Order: sequence, then structure tokens, then C-alpha cells
Amino acid sequence: MKQYSIFDIVGPDMIGPSSSHTAGAARISFMASKIFGLPIRNVVFELHGSFSKTYKGHGSDKALLAGILGIRHNDDRLREAYKIAEGRIDYTFVKVDLGDVHPNTVRITMTSEEGIVGIIQGSSIGGGNSVITKIDDIDVEIDGMYDTLITVHQDKPGMIARLSNVLLEENINIAFMKVYREIKGKNAIMVLETDELISRSSLENLKSVEGVFKTTYIPKGGN
Repeated sequence: MKQYSIFDIVGPDMIGPSSSHTAGAARISFMASKIFGLPIRNVVFELHGSFSKTYKGHGSDKALLAGILGIRHNDDRLREAYKIAEGRIDYTFVKVDLGDVHPNTVRITMTSEEGIVGIIQGSSIGGGNSVITKIDDIDVEIDGMYDTLITVHQDKPGMIARLSNVLLEENINIAFMKVYREIKGKNAIMVLETDELISRSSLENLKSVEGVFKTTYIPKGGN
């Protein structure tokens, strides 16, 4: 887990009332929608711990729905999430026990128009900061504090070098890199956090690397 400064914990520019239950919730679902990467028709929010107890009073429900709709944590439209969602997306909020996880945790199950399902789990850890902790059945740690690239690719020798070389060619420095293997299957997820913006041409070059199935880019502050 990365370290956070006092300036992170004080709180972000946000729509209230709560940095943890509102801003953090919106950031989780916004990142979840970006990682899923498909138009969402149906979403189920499984609320754990304090999220399940206070989600209506603290606006977590509006924040989570807003993030899925592409509305950021500091956007005034967050307050109107239910109205904006009408006719666009079906949604359900469910109280659950997710076990030994952070008390502000939500598991988001998204279904696309074509019936493709993606499951993202994340936690709001204070001061509006949030962390994605699972993509489907893979444990990850994605906080959106840097420009973040996520790839799904074949788990075979040379893949990391090929992907890193694409960024090297554009002089993009990698600040952090983690690779996660699927529990089942032969694929891996790589999370690259960079010091510079990743250009559209770089993203296209990454997508064209043989063995890459999916790329997702989350700009810094876009969470």
C-alpha cells in the first residue's frame, strides 16, 4: 500500500457530505466503469460495512451511481445521479458481508448491452482516496494517483518488455509497475503508473502488440 500525505487525508475538492462515503465512493465506481470499458446496461452495488449502514444518509448511493455514469466526484451533477440514470441504466443496491475487508468497501457487478459481465471491488480509505482491490477474481491495488495503464495480456515470456518498450519510445517514465496473474486461465493483468500522460498513439501501439487483449487508461485525477 502506498503512503499518503496529510494533504491527501485532509480531503479533496468534492461534492459532499462525506469525503469517504461520497467522494471516495464516486471515485471507486468511476474507475470501475473505466476498467470495464463497455457501455453498462445493468449494475449491482454490493455494499459492505459502513457503506451498507449509511449509504443513503451520506449520499454513497448517488455517488456510486454517478461514477458509473461517468460523473466525477467533484461534479455538481452527482446530486442528480438518480434523475440522470433514468432510462439509461438499471441499478440495484444490496447490503452484504464481504468478509475481512475495509469497512468502506463495495463490489460492483456491471453487465454490458451484449451481456458481458465485469466485477470490480474497491474501498474508500479516507480523505476521498480510494483503491480498486479486485478485478474479477484477481487481487489488485489501483488508486488512480498517477496516470494509470491497465493491460490484459497473455502470460508468456517477453510481454512485459514489449509493452514497456512502447512507452520507452515516447520517453514515458514508469513510476510503479505490478503484474497480477489470473487464478484460472493463462492471462495476466499489468498495472503501470507513469509520470507522464500516455498519448493516443501510444495506446494504439500498445493495443497492437500481439497477445494484448485489452488496454485501459485512467488519467491522473480522472478517478
